[in-house]
Formats: sequence, structure tokens, C-alpha cells
Amino acid sequence: MRLSLSTILDETRVGSVENVRRALQSAGDLVNNVTRNEGRSLPLIDVWQAAEDDFDRIKHNRGLPPPLSVTFADTRSWQNLNSHLLAFDPSWSVWLIWLRFRLMGITSDDIPSALWPKIERKIALMPEAFWQQSEKQICEEFAATIVDVVEENLELEANKEQNPAGLRFSIVEDIKIDVLEERTTETAEIRTTVSNEVVRNATRLLDLCDDNSASLLRSKIEDYLETLNGGVWTDEMLLVMRGDILRKEVIFQENWNEDSDIPPLKPSALQSLVQTVRLHNALVNSHTNLAKADRMLLSPEVTPENSNLSDLRTLLASAAKDRILSDRANVALQDIFLYSDHSPRSIVTSFSASNFIRLIFRYLWNYKKSFTVSGSAVMVASFGKWALANEVLLAKYFSMNPTMSIVVARVFEFLHRLPLL
Repeated sequence: MRLSLSTILDETRVGSVENVRRALQSAGDLVNNVTRNEGRSLPLIDVWQAAEDDFDRIKHNRGLPPPLSVTFADTRSWQNLNSHLLAFDPSWSVWLIWLRFRLMGITSDDIPSALWPKIERKIALMPEAFWQQSEKQICEEFAATIVDVVEENLELEANKEQNPAGLRFSIVEDIKIDVLEERTTETAEIRTTVSNEVVRNATRLLDLCDDNSASLLRSKIEDYLETLNGGVWTDEMLLVMRGDILRKEVIFQENWNEDSDIPPLKPSALQSLVQTVRLHNALVNSHTNLAKADRMLLSPEVTPENSNLSDLRTLLASAAKDRILSDRANVALQDIFLYSDHSPRSIVTSFSASNFIRLIFRYLWNYKKSFTVSGSAVMVASFGKWALANEVLLAKYFSMNPTMSIVVARVFEFLHRLPLL
């Protein structure tokens, strides 16, 4: 059944909502009557349905569509406004840029649409003295605010930390990119000890799930123990996923409130659950592949950039040919690229490639800003030649990320000006 505004509101508010619905529909009917009287034919509009559609978009974080079509930019009304403001003073162009975005959804190549709310908040919080200035001064400060916000976010995007869900890289002294060492305590003895302790505690927890308060938890523990398979698991991703379900159960129990339909666990079961989750975390951190799978699961990003594995393989082959990878990094990347596009591990491949590519652009971005950055012109030439040879693929790779696309475009603009490239 489709969720409506009425069904999600308290019964006491349904009457008020119905009054709003009637008022909205009356307004819609009035508009339709006026348009018919003017000889224009427009389809009847269910205003209440339109309001529900907008509410549904907001509820699912999709945002509302702009009030006007992009074609309004070609109308005489917009052209007149555009000409009038620019004739008054060219500094008014900043308001036209904002209006095009807010009214028609038309974005500017150098201002990512996601930054407009931040820009608007800064303007809205300006002190009264800001609005007491001349119109030209206000326009110029508005433009300066946009520049500041964009530059700040470009800096953050260019220097973004590498995602722990993939291989991470560093630049070593001999002008190569190397793999960072994994910090896990992986030994056969430790893994055996921890996994045995996890099995013991999870089994004990299962025995404590003997009342109604733990009926739902019991099935989760059974699934976890089945996947753990006595410490001889075969599916790493499924193990960390089912372990993460137990983590979420701890969070739920620790934040339980009386309005919940699910009763709280008895203290002994909750204590055993917490200990089981702690041991699961220790098991994950003692095993390299489990740690990688866990980082991928907990990563806030679903997929990095525009990750077409065929394109990524081309970029990797080019990096190996240009000898900008250490032997160890080359072998590690070749290994993870053996997975197919449909393999669950392909996301690890994508994050690893993202970390590798972003490291190069991070270095070039910071070198572009100041030639005093630690490094050398030799390294810039090495990385720059690789980037320029793959300019089309790299622009495509970041095409889904408007902010990083600007970073990449500026780096390429810088590289094209260098006399040695």
C-alpha cells in the first residue's frame, strides 16, 4: 500500500490535514478555472497528489525538483531580467547564477550544486552590516563567499583521506608509489585462539537466549555461528556482515526505550552479547582479509567514483608501463584486479584504484599550489606524464564527482602549461 500523508500522521491531526487538502485543491481548481477562462488548455492537477509526491521525495532525501523548467531560461521574461540586472551593474551576475540554479536547476561547471546550501547558509547568517552596504558591495561579497566555499571544498576533496576499504598507498623516495603495510596481528596462533573464544562466547550467549526478550537475537546468533563454522569459515564477507548485525543489536539494546515493541535483554544476555561482539572485532582485526571486508562494509561510500573495471585495468597497465609503481604495489594491484565486475570483492578493487589515483592527484594538486611542496620536478614529470596520457579516462573516472572533477580539471590545466610535459 502506498504511504500517504494521512497515514503517517496522528489521528488527531487527520482533520487538520483534510482541511489543508481541501484548501490546496480549491487553489488548484481556481487556477484551472482561470486558465480555462483565458482560453488556455491545461490538464487538471491533483494538488494533494502533487503535495504527497513532494513529501515522498523529501522523506527519501531526493530533494524537490526546481519550480521552473530549464526552458524558462530561453523566455523573454528571463532574458529581460538578465539584461536589466547586468545593465544596472555586471556584479549582479552572481544573483543570476544563483537564480538559474534555484529556479531552473541549471548548474554552473565551477560551482558544484551540492555546495549551494552551504553558500546560502553563509549568506543568510551574514550580520546586518552586510545588508547595509551598497548593492555592488553586497554582490561582490556574495561572489567572494561563493569562491571561498568552493575553494575550501576543493581543498578538502583533493586531500581526502584514502578509503580503508581498499589497498592504501604512499609515495616513496625513489619516486614510486608503494603499498602501505597492513597493521594486523595476523598469526595462526592468534587467529585460532580468538576464533575459539568467539565460538565459546557465542554458544554461551545462545544458551542465554531462552526467553521472549531474546527470541529475535537467538536466530541472529544461530546464523553467526553457522557462518563462523567452528572457526573454519568459508565466506569472509558473510561473516563480517553477520557480525555487524550483532554490533547493531548492541547499539539497539544500549539505547532501548519503553516505546519499543521489543523487550530488553536480561542483563546476563546483554553482557554476553557485548563480550561476543568485542571478540568478533578482535577476530576481524587479527585477519587481513576479514579486516578489509569489514572496512568495506563500514565504509560510508557505496561505490567510489565511476568505477568501470575495464577502464581501471587500462589505467593500471599504463602505470606499470610508466614505472610509477613499486614492484610490490604492482603485484598487489594485479592480484585484486583478478576479480570480475560482479564479484563482491570488486568493490575492494574499486576502492584500491580510487586510493591510487587520488594519491597522484593529491600530490599534483598540492605541488600546483606551491613549488615549495616537498618533492621534486622529476616526480611531477613522472606523475604528470602518466596523467596526461590518460586524461580522457581520468576525466571520465571522476565525472560522477562534481567537486573532484574541478580539482582534476585544474590539475590538467596546470600540467598543460608545464614546458617539459
